Amino acid sequence: MQTPKGYDQLGTVKEICQEPRSYVIQSNGGTYRRNRRHILPVAEPTPPLLHADDPDSQNSSPCTMDCTTPIPQTPELNAMHPKHTSPPRPVPTAHFPSENRNTQYITRSGRTCRPKSKYINLKAALNEVDFVSTTADIWTANNRSYMGVTLHWISRSTLEHNKAALACRRIRGKHRCDVIGAEIEIIHSSYGLLNKVVATVTDNGSNFVKAFKVYQPVTESDDETEEGESTPTDDDVTFLDLSEILSAEDESDGKLSLPPHHRCASHTINLISINDVEKYLTSNAESKAVYRSSTAKCTALWTKSSRSTLASETVEEVSKRKLLVPTSTWWNSFFDAVKRIAEIPMSELNTLCTKLGVKCFKDKEYQFLHEYCTAMKPLTAALDILQGDCSYGTSLPTLEVLKTMAQSAYSAENEVIDYLRSAYDLQILHQFPNIKKIFLKYNTPTPSSAPVERLFSLGGLVLTPRRNRLSDKRFEKLLLMRYNHWFTHPTPLFQS
Repeated sequence: MQTPKGYDQLGTVKEICQEPRSYVIQSNGGTYRRNRRHILPVAEPTPPLLHADDPDSQNSSPCTMDCTTPIPQTPELNAMHPKHTSPPRPVPTAHFPSENRNTQYITRSGRTCRPKSKYINLKAALNEVDFVSTTADIWTANNRSYMGVTLHWISRSTLEHNKAALACRRIRGKHRCDVIGAEIEIIHSSYGLLNKVVATVTDNGSNFVKAFKVYQPVTESDDETEEGESTPTDDDVTFLDLSEILSAEDESDGKLSLPPHHRCASHTINLISINDVEKYLTSNAESKAVYRSSTAKCTALWTKSSRSTLASETVEEVSKRKLLVPTSTWWNSFFDAVKRIAEIPMSELNTLCTKLGVKCFKDKEYQFLHEYCTAMKPLTAALDILQGDCSYGTSLPTLEVLKTMAQSAYSAENEVIDYLRSAYDLQILHQFPNIKKIFLKYNTPTPSSAPVERLFSLGGLVLTPRRNRLSDKRFEKLLLMRYNHWFTHPTPLFQS
């Protein structure tokens, strides 16, 4: 049932009335009887129906309501609805179950889903996993801030990478390091992952870096001993002060302890491709002039095509393609936008600039765009690899190849990359249990925090301007259900 304010109310109907399209609905605040196009409230309100977000609903017993008294017909009610002047009918008995595994939600499209089972399946899958990694980031939309956390692990049986979304919770106030650290620990503990997370991958934001630096537990190596210190034997007796141990435990209570921190390799490479490359190009007077003039003309084209439909149609008529506009949150967007302009022949490009009222490109500037795309292509290719669904072991070979290609002179022969001659199969790890354990531990983290960025992309599809009245918990539930939709299908995901 949809209220006048646009909220959906849940209820279970056990019996249909004799009149067509007439039945009883239980909602927060009372019982309602739907009769054709009108919803008539019952005089005596019933206890409110427990919501799925209410923790008490998980342990509550089913409520059975026996409403056999007729619905009173007041003059005010008949005045508002003159059609309903028939004698009152007894209300059928309705059973409203509490929130449990079998509770279904009926969407507006008519589909049913069991959100409770999704979390149960996820937790059941994580019980058999020894090592997991997470990615975390903060997203802002419609003047709201949300922290998104995704989970990644490797199946022990299939050695395949698996992922899931854990949370997208509302963050209020300033994004301080203590707020970030506390929220990450709460999310990890809610799924029982405090002792399983081997690393958390975030971007290079100062608040995230400080959070993991301040709340990182101090690890001491047991193997390293000071010189001159004797190693205790089984016969040695050590006396400890019990009061000091208890006081130390009391002081440690309540302190945050975050897992090891890995900086996002994709974000680091993106900073290199934008900030460091710009500093290098502007350090020389000659390259600075060409770089500034060429990028200024490209920016003028992007501005014209994005703000005017007539200019966009002109671009499509001349180049048969639309221009890409770079964005700050889309990695490689500047390279892709420059590459799209460099692919247009110079004669057509200058014709387009003349029609749009932009200064034409010179030969030196047009050549600079091609050289820029050629030099930045390996860097962007490495960025595309690292922000994909790959293991942590992919980062080092990718960086080594990138370093070799950056140091070597560019030629036509270097454009061809030879395939690996020796094929490998991960299933051979089952024959080596110790190596398999090391593989699972150190390849579980992802080299990039791009998965949580994709979670926020789905969030933009859920939290639209027309749905800005969604509550924070309902928005999180809809987003997690959309991201983890494949948990409802039988897959080898839960094989461990």
